[in-house]
Amino acid sequence: MTRRSVGMLIGGRVMDLLMATRNDVWAIVLMRGVPLRIAEDPTLEGSLESLPSLQTNAAAVDSELRAFCPSSGLPPGGFVRMPFSTGRGPVSSAPARNWPPNSSLVTRLDGPRPADVRRMIDDSLYAEENRLTGLAVIDTRGLTDVKNDYTIGDDWLRHSHQMLVKDGWQVSFDDKPEVLPASDPCNHVAIYPGLVS
Repeated sequence: MTRRSVGMLIGGRVMDLLMATRNDVWAIVLMRGVPLRIAEDPTLEGSLESLPSLQTNAAAVDSELRAFCPSSGLPPGGFVRMPFSTGRGPVSSAPARNWPPNSSLVTRLDGPRPADVRRMIDDSLYAEENRLTGLAVIDTRGLTDVKNDYTIGDDWLRHSHQMLVKDGWQVSFDDKPEVLPASDPCNHVAIYPGLVS
């Protein structure tokens, strides 16, 4: 990885960060046994926040790797919106490596038992070799108001719908505020993109 010094506006002030100009690590896959959280460390100082409740340096391991792999110099405490994440859309398939620039995708393989994790790996390899089959189900909240911060998530799902149809998937798409009813006959679901709010 190569980095260069960049002045970035974060939390209302300009900070000198080392940002990646080249990153050959496309993905980081955390496995069973890697902790989920980083505990609060009261000996670390430095935060962008004035409110005591936001000055914590506790964090999720996944998001810290996502933030600190392409950059160096971020403060240890407080909320930092990742400057290399545009928030304008999902990872594009053309080409996925270029969005966001020079960052690494961080994901996790975990399950109740090691055998469950092994099965997920084996099933993924099988699907890659034989093409995953089944129904793709997308259920948005029907949001369209650009002033609503949650609308972007629905826009991502609509974009996913278009990409799946273009790739030849059979898609059950619901763009209404109500959740899909329990009586909906969605059988053999292979993909269910969704958002956590």
